[in-house]
Amino acid sequence: MEKIYQSKYVSHIYYLDQQILEAIWTEGGLMNDDEYRQESLNFIQAARNHRPKAGLIDTRDFQFTIVPETQEWLNTVIFPELIKAGIRKMAFLVTDDLFSQVSIEQAMDEKTAKEGFQTRFFDDYESAKAWVLE
Repeated sequence: MEKIYQSKYVSHIYYLDQQILEAIWTEGGLMNDDEYRQESLNFIQAARNHRPKAGLIDTRDFQFTIVPETQEWLNTVIFPELIKAGIRKMAFLVTDDLFSQVSIEQAMDEKTAKEGFQTRFFDDYESAKAWVLE
């Protein structure tokens, strides 16, 4: 396990032996759309550098609602780049914040998931990690 990135909003951890890239969102304060997009680009860079097979995104403390324009940007920019970097599965640990959670789920475009990687949503870490390791 190696912490490869840290900001006030998110940490990235890479598990070399399992080839999992994990993002842990924190309660780092209110984030704006530009900051969210930059954090998403930082995750792509980590995926390019480490070539994981799976991603585990812990959104339990995620405090941001992804607007429709950014949801579309995720589908057209971010997810295709993650696929190119080798990610085939993405597990999401869900937040209790209903608006944030719905925006995360809406961002997962069915077409992108079918063409590139599988996604599932979980409410406990152990189940999410077990699924990405299958």
